[in-house]
Amino acid sequence: MGARVDPDRPTPTSNAHATDPDRDPTLTEQPMRDRLYLLDPSFTDPAYPDRTFHCRDCITLDGLLARFPDKATMLEVIRIPYPRPRADVIAVAGEAHQNLPLLVLGANADPALADGRHDGTYFVGDFKALLHALHVRHGFPEAHP
Repeated sequence: MGARVDPDRPTPTSNAHATDPDRDPTLTEQPMRDRLYLLDPSFTDPAYPDRTFHCRDCITLDGLLARFPDKATMLEVIRIPYPRPRADVIAVAGEAHQNLPLLVLGANADPALADGRHDGTYFVGDFKALLHALHVRHGFPEAHP
């Protein structure tokens, strides 16, 4: 049985100039990647002592990232502790938008994908819209209707 070729996986190049930033300075001048903010996979909540929790939407995205690692490499994934205030999230989306998961769109993104904006940064907080943005921007499969 031969190796299975994944048509969605990028084909490695043999052109050293295409992958070596020392030989091609444009590779170091890429725009900011999309950033996906997720809660830590396991956390406690002081309101519920002696219990451990996960965020169902964040765990769903963890599974999507694990299943499609070639597409996941196009994102910067940032894990955030559960307690609020979440300073890293506030810095990019504002205090009113600390719910996670949150996808912060790169500078080259179509603003129509966003459902929020803070200081010129576009982001997606609605879970279905976030899945759609991951599909459009990075080629993740669509969620079945």
